[in-house]
This record gives sequence, C-alpha cells and structure tokens, in this order.
Amino acid sequence: MYTDLIVPIKKGINELVEKQPEFSNLSKLNITRKLIKRGVMTITYGVTPWGISRQLLSEHFIKFDYKDNHNLYKPINGDLGKDVVLRHSDIYQLSFIIYNSLFEMHPSLNNIMIYFHQIVDLYNTLNIPIRWITPSGLTLDQKYLKFTKYDITNSIFKKRFKITLRRPEVKNNSVVINYNKQINAFVPNFIHSMDGSNIVLLIKSMQDKENIDIATIHDCFGSQANHADILARLVKESFISMYGDNRFIDRLHSYMMVTLKNLFKVKDGKVIVENNDEIIKLPIPSKPEVGKLDLVNQLRNSQYFIS
Repeated sequence: MYTDLIVPIKKGINELVEKQPEFSNLSKLNITRKLIKRGVMTITYGVTPWGISRQLLSEHFIKFDYKDNHNLYKPINGDLGKDVVLRHSDIYQLSFIIYNSLFEMHPSLNNIMIYFHQIVDLYNTLNIPIRWITPSGLTLDQKYLKFTKYDITNSIFKKRFKITLRRPEVKNNSVVINYNKQINAFVPNFIHSMDGSNIVLLIKSMQDKENIDIATIHDCFGSQANHADILARLVKESFISMYGDNRFIDRLHSYMMVTLKNLFKVKDGKVIVENNDEIIKLPIPSKPEVGKLDLVNQLRNSQYFIS
C-alpha cells in the first residue's frame, strides 16, 4: 500500500506546484516508501497533517539555515535528493498531500473515520462515555475526564512543601468529560482493542486445533521455527474471523444503538434529549459504506501479512 501511494503523492505535489509555484522545491524531493510509511500508517490512529509534519521533521529532515524569515531544512538521507532545500511550509504542505492521498485512494476508509468521529461527537454532546464490545466479548468504556489543579501545603521535618494535585472537574453534579481526548483517543483505542481480540481468538483457535507454544506482544507473534507456518495460518484465520465478513461495523453500530436506547429516548434515528424545557434531537450517524475487498482470499494468500 505504501508503494502504491507514491504515484498519487507525486501527482499531488505536481498539482500543488502548478497552482502555487512557491512550493516548487517539493518537486525536487524523491518520494520514497520509507519517507511516507509512518505518516500513512498512523493516519488511522488519529494522526493529523500537523502530526505527520512533526514526524517528517524528526525522522527525515534536519534544519541547517535560517533565511528570509524561514527555517531551511535538508534531507538527512541522500536518497531523498542531494540538493533539496525545503521550508517548514513546504513540509507542512507535503504532510497534507500524504494525508489526503490515503483517503483519495481508499474512500471507504474515509467513510469509516468520519463515522467514528461523528459517533464520538454524539457521545460528547450527551456527556457519556463511549462503550463498545470487542469480537472476543470484552466490554470497554472510554471516559477521559477534565481535571482541575489545586495546591496543598505539607510539612515534612519542619519544612513546608507545596504540592500540586489534580481532581476531576464537576459541573451540575457530574464529572466533565474531556471532549478533545475522547475524540483523539477513540480510533487508536478501538484499533488496539481489535488487535487484543485477535490475540484472544488466536489462542482459542490454538486450543481447539493446534498444540504449539506462542509468545505475543501486541501484533507480533513468535513460536519455534518448525511451527512458524502453523502460527502464520492461525493468525490469518483469527483476523479473518473478525473482519472477513465486514460485519464488525454492523456489530459495533448495533451495540452503540442498544447503549443509547438504554440511556435516552431514540426515535427516527435521533436521540431525544430534554434540556431546560427544550427538546433537542441529535441525529445518530448512519453506518458507513465499507469497501469490497475480498479479504478472505487475499489474506490467506498474502505473503507479507505475517513475515
């Protein structure tokens, strides 16, 4: 996927330079798989174009001069071009192109990301935690709170010390949810919960089918060399059991609908809330359209899914 994105990213750069020639130095940059990989990989974990620009600056470019009110950067690695000089604004534009190229190539991914953000916005407006259930049956709540700071003074061996502590912020007798953290954290937390389910389902399938040793850390798996092929097959099968029929979105949406109906009145696809004699109707996001990738056959024949 990273290699496939090189061509549209180059196209995006050429279109930018044609419209805004002041970014012409970007066209001298050699776009490589290594340059774009981390940015593309972390988009689905919630990274923003600004975050991608920070990644690029920390890993691939070094500041070497300051001219005409601009910091100037050159590539750390010669593979990106020997005579390339970029401003901070150039790198920021590049990060936007990387970000947009992924969604342009995979529009169904954008549909899912928009859906996730709309769900979090709804839960934030209702001031309730986000709850979902994983394919392995684990129920999870995400509830980041706002905190206020306060100072206390203590005495130790006749010396006074001031200590700053934090406590949850309370409004109308309820703790206040941190909206920004809820939005930024949900997608990575959801993905990590699915990765955790992959491990649980893998171990369950091993108990039923194969008796081999296994070590796992997040999405890395290990076993003895003579069991590597068996392990790779079982990992693929557990992954297919979660995503192969695309019903994971259906199950997520259905569970969230049940949660909302248990707490509020829901009618005609809207949550009905009474607030100071005012009736507010909040629309519930529709399930997103997902892609038509034949994951079952593609994954079983994949050489690099487990490598």
